Order: sequence, then C-alpha cells, then structure tokens
Amino acid sequence: MNFFNKNIKFLILILFTIMLTSCSSSNIDSKIYELRTYYCHDGKLDDLNSRFRNHTVKLFEKHGMENIGYWTHNEKEDVLIYVLAFPDLEARKKSWTSFTQDPVWQKVFEASKVDGPLVKEIDSVIMDQVDYSNVHANLNENKNRSFSLRTYYTNENKLVDLNSRFRNHTTKLFPKHGIENIGYWVPQGEDNMLIYIVAFENEKSMGKSWESFVNDPEWKKAKSKSIENGMLVDKLINENLTPTDYSYIK
Repeated sequence: MNFFNKNIKFLILILFTIMLTSCSSSNIDSKIYELRTYYCHDGKLDDLNSRFRNHTVKLFEKHGMENIGYWTHNEKEDVLIYVLAFPDLEARKKSWTSFTQDPVWQKVFEASKVDGPLVKEIDSVIMDQVDYSNVHANLNENKNRSFSLRTYYTNENKLVDLNSRFRNHTTKLFPKHGIENIGYWVPQGEDNMLIYIVAFENEKSMGKSWESFVNDPEWKKAKSKSIENGMLVDKLINENLTPTDYSYIK
C-alpha cells in the first residue's frame, strides 16, 4: 500500500512539473521583432508618413508583417522609427520578399519618388523580446502619449545582471513614477545590448518622472546592490519620440 501511495505521489509530482513547464513555455514570446530607422532626405518626412499611412502599413499586414508602432524623432528632423513583428526569421524573409515584389507596392513606391527619393538611409535591428516584456499588451492604445527609445550598452558579461535588475526591480518601479513599460528587447547576435521603449503621459512629464524615479530610495538600493561587482552599463542612448497618427501604439 505504501509503495502504491509513493508511486501515485511521484506521478502527481511529474504531472505538476510538466504543467508548470508547459505554462512557462507558453508565456515565452517566440516572435522576432525588427526595429527600423528611416533617415529621410531633407523635407521628405511628410511624404514618407503619407506613404506609410495610406499604403505601406496596410501592405505590411497583407504580407504577414505585424505593425507594432511608428514614431517620429523629437530631436532629429526627417527621421521615422518603427517596430514590426514576425513569427520567425524565415517568415520575416518571406514577408519582405513578397512585399517588395508586390505590384501594388512597386506602383506606390515609384509614384512616391517622382519628385525625388524619400529615404536616404535605413537602419535595421533584429530583436528578441525578453521574458519580462509584453509589448502586445500595449497595442491599439490611443492615449497620445510621449515615448522614449533607450539603448543600453553593457560592460562585458553584464547583460544578464542588467536584465535581472530590470525584471525584478526597474520595470516594477517605473509605473510608480509615471513611466509605462512598452517593450524590452535584446538584439540578435549582441551580448551587451538592451533596447526598450517606455511611455509618459506627455513630453513635459518625462523629466519629472525620471527625476522621481532616480531619487526613489527603493531604486537606489536596487541599483547599489546590482553594481557591487562592477558597473552594469557602459553607455546609454536616449531618444524621445512622438507617435504618428497611424501608429498602433500611441
């Protein structure tokens, strides 16, 4: 009887472990994300926005691309930044190929550059969403917020520690100070970069929110603890953004 009871308990333990593993796996976002930055020729940003608004975003969806968000740069003129999502790298390749070969897109593209090309340079970063991020929870929100795109370059072998600090402390403290978590990603092929986007009620509130956050005793304690074995961040780039009228996140 004892042998039977022990086996039952063992089987229950195995089933429970499988259930936990399954739930954990289902919460991991297997999609890949692409952060694209378009540098326009002088005075061509309005024309580029018009092309995206009236044609590109709809054609992206037609070819299996998921529109996440579109922003203009507050400090740099003629810059458009946006994020797309794909099921995987192969799907991304197929989507871009079918999009560029679409006769509708080719017609739109040619018509848009009658008075000269719109874009002079494109930067692209392929990213994986980290486990503590949930960018899809923010889609289709129409709040007219202000945004910051922040890129952290860590010191050697410090990305794991930085992610741990964000996971356990930073992302939980941000909302307390009026900073909304939008999305967090690690670029593929990089072991020292974290890219994330946060939102604020408006542009004026940005400074107050950051000041309140950095002076929070709980944050100071978490930061101090995290750098006991050396500084985590080597360089931080902050870019303030404004969502376009056609952005899926506002």
